Amino acid sequence: MSVYEVFLILALAAEVLLLRQVGVRLRMPHLNTPLALFWFLIAGAALLLTHSLTLLAAAPGAALLGAQLQYAFLVTLPVLWLFFALDYSGQRAWLQPARAWLFGVIPLLTFLLVLTNPRHGLIWADHSLIERGRYVLFQVGQYGAWFWVHLVYAYALMAAGAYWILRAQGGARLPYRWQARWLVIGALIPLLFNLVDLLFLLPQGQQAITPLGYVLAGGIIGGTAMRYDWLGVTPIARQAVFDDLGEGVVVLDARQRVVDLNRTARRLFGLEGVAWAGAPVGAVLPFWHADLLPTGDAPVGEDLCLRDGESAAATYYEVRVTRLLHPRGRVLGYAVTLSDQTERMRYLQAVEQEAQTDALTGLLNRRMFLQVAARALAHHRASGQPLALLELDIDHFKAINDACGHPMGDEVLVAICRRVQGALRATDVLGRIGGDELMAILPGVTPEDVAGITRRIQHEVADHPIEAGGWAVMSTVSVGVVVSDATCALTLEQLVERADRALYRAKRRGGNAIETEWATYEAPGDPAGHVGAP
Repeated sequence: MSVYEVFLILALAAEVLLLRQVGVRLRMPHLNTPLALFWFLIAGAALLLTHSLTLLAAAPGAALLGAQLQYAFLVTLPVLWLFFALDYSGQRAWLQPARAWLFGVIPLLTFLLVLTNPRHGLIWADHSLIERGRYVLFQVGQYGAWFWVHLVYAYALMAAGAYWILRAQGGARLPYRWQARWLVIGALIPLLFNLVDLLFLLPQGQQAITPLGYVLAGGIIGGTAMRYDWLGVTPIARQAVFDDLGEGVVVLDARQRVVDLNRTARRLFGLEGVAWAGAPVGAVLPFWHADLLPTGDAPVGEDLCLRDGESAAATYYEVRVTRLLHPRGRVLGYAVTLSDQTERMRYLQAVEQEAQTDALTGLLNRRMFLQVAARALAHHRASGQPLALLELDIDHFKAINDACGHPMGDEVLVAICRRVQGALRATDVLGRIGGDELMAILPGVTPEDVAGITRRIQHEVADHPIEAGGWAVMSTVSVGVVVSDATCALTLEQLVERADRALYRAKRRGGNAIETEWATYEAPGDPAGHVGAP
C-alpha cells in the first residue's frame, strides 16, 4: 500500500471521528460548546472533506478547483480559533460585529486571490498537476508574495488565541490549567503540520498534511471541551471578579457536580487544598438537600446558620440557587450563592431585643413578660405543677428620685433589679412592668420555695447599701405573692390582680413586707384566701 493510500485512509478515518464528535456535541445539550468552537469543528471537517475529494480528482480542473476550495476553510479556521479564545478568556468586546468583521478582511482577500491566482500568481507562483494512476494531484512548487502575508496573519491569529487562553488561566487552579494547556496543544498541531508542508519535508508528489493537522486540532480541542465539561458554564476570566467576590459562589453542572467555587466558598467549608472538582454537591456543601434545586425560573433560597465550633459566634447566610440556562432554554447548571447576612441578622436581633426588653434594666418589658407568663401558666396547668407570681415595688423610690435626682434613681433601680435577679432561680423570669415595679413568674414551686425566695430577695436588697453617685443608698422592697396550683382556673389577668392586692397590703404595712394569696378553690387554713408574711 502506497503512502498516498495510507494518508487517504487516515484522512477519511479522522474525518469520520471528527464528524462523530460534532454529532455527540449536538446530542449532549449540557455541553453548550461555544459557537466559535462548534464552527471550528465544522470547518475542520469541511476542510478534510474537500481535501479528500481533491485527492480523488481524476481531471486537472477538478484538482485545481479542490485546492482552491480548501482555502475557504484554511483562511477561516484561524479566525474561528481566535474568536473561540476571546470568548473563552472573557474578551468578548472584540467579538462585537463592529470589531469582529475586521479579522475577516485578510482571509477574504486571500480567498479571492486564490480563486484568481492564474492571473497573478500571488498565492501559488509555481504549481503543477501530477498524474498518479487514475488520479491527478495538485502540487505547489513555489508560493507567491501574498501567501506569506496570509501565512503570517494566520500564525498571528493562532498565537494570539493561545496567548489569551494561557493568560486567562495564569492564576487558575490545576484542572483549569490543564484545560488551557490541551487547548493550546491542539492549536499548535496544525502549525507544526504546516511547517512540514512549507519546508517540503515530505517526499516529492505527496499531499500536504496541513488539513489533517486542523482535523487533529479540532479533535483535541473538542475532546477537551467534553472531557472537562466546563467551557459553557464556567467564567474563565475569574480572578478579578469570581475569586474576589465577598459572597460565596459554587457553580454546579446539570448533574449537580461541583464545577467551580470561589475563595469565599472554599474558606467557608474548609476546602482549601481539597480535591472538590467533579464531586457531588452533597459531598461539598453539607447543608444541601433536594428541595434547594430550582425547577422553574425563580431561584430557591433559605437561611443558613454556621458555627466554627460550639463556642464560636454564629454566622448567618442567605443561600440562593439559580438555574444557568442556555439561550435555547436548556439547563446548563446551577449557581449557588451564599450571602453573608450576619450584620443584618444581628441588627434584627437587636431590634427584637429592644422590642422585648426594658432599655434601662435589660429585663423583659411589660408586654413581653406577660406573654412569657401566659405561656408559663398554660404549661403549669397542662403539667399539674404549681406556679407563683411575684409583684415587687421599691419602697420610697420617689423620695430617692426627689432627693438624689433621676440619674441616681436609675442607678439604684438597676442595682436592685440585679439583686432581685440574683435571688431568683435560673428557671424564674423577671420583668419590669412599669416605673419601680417588677414582676416575676416562678414555675414549679412549693409554698416553702416561695417563702425562701421572697425572704432571699428581701435580704439581698435591704442588707447591703447600694453605691450610686458617690452615695450609699439603703433601700427595701415590698412583695405581693400569689401561689396557684393545678386546680386553679383563674386567668393571668386575675392572677395579676390578686398579686396587686397582696402588694397593696404589703405596702400598707409600711414596706419591706411580704403578703401572699393562694389562688385555689379552697385556700389552706384561711377562709379569706390569704396569709400574711410571718
